[in-house]
Amino acid sequence: MNAVVKYSLLRLGIFFLAFGALWVAGFNELVSLVLATVIAVLLSFLLLRRQRDDVVKYVQERSARRAEQRRTKVDRDSAYEDDIVDRADHPDDPDDNQR
Repeated sequence: MNAVVKYSLLRLGIFFLAFGALWVAGFNELVSLVLATVIAVLLSFLLLRRQRDDVVKYVQERSARRAEQRRTKVDRDSAYEDDIVDRADHPDDPDDNQR
């Protein structure tokens, strides 16, 4: 399972457990929502460190892959543009027919 999805589901689970416990304890819905949000943030910070680190690692790896793909595309685009400029500078080049 994707690290981001897993972390998000765990955080949602903590929130709904806190909300349900507060609601069953007799708090009204608005107070339960606010307190459950605070409790879920704190518990997520304390209990889900490993999952949070996995998310950070996943995002960093994905960012590095995308940066490499962008660099590769820019290199291909630059080579194509250089080829067009070279052809324009030397229109009678005999190698032009082989390209």
